[in-house]
Amino acid sequence: MIKYNGPYLRSDGRQHMTYFHKGKKTSISYAKYLMEQHLKRKLTIKEVVHHKDGNPLNNVFSNLEIKTRAKHSSDHVFKYPEKNELQCFWCKRIFIINRKQMSNRMRESRRGKKGPFCSKSCRGKYSTLGM
Repeated sequence: MIKYNGPYLRSDGRQHMTYFHKGKKTSISYAKYLMEQHLKRKLTIKEVVHHKDGNPLNNVFSNLEIKTRAKHSSDHVFKYPEKNELQCFWCKRIFIINRKQMSNRMRESRRGKKGPFCSKSCRGKYSTLGM
């Protein structure tokens, strides 16, 4: 029989329970703890408890559901539209790129790179100015 302590509020605004396992203090999300008590079984490593309304403090059973990790991750990942219209930073021409290209462009912009550019030619013209 495991003795749980809590629930405690973490710095990220979520609740968790603590317990000792093999002599080490560990924790479990409060929602997962509630679901395990309700189902009277341990959730597997591939199962997570999802808050339907997105509020991690709303732990009412009608707001909780069990999902696989893969399904939960795919539901929460941001996906760009299949086609994205952008305006070239250099020549101001409108061009279309696909989802994967958009993801790469956004990664570049987070690293402080200028753009977007419609072609290598426009990128080269911009970079020869030493900007």
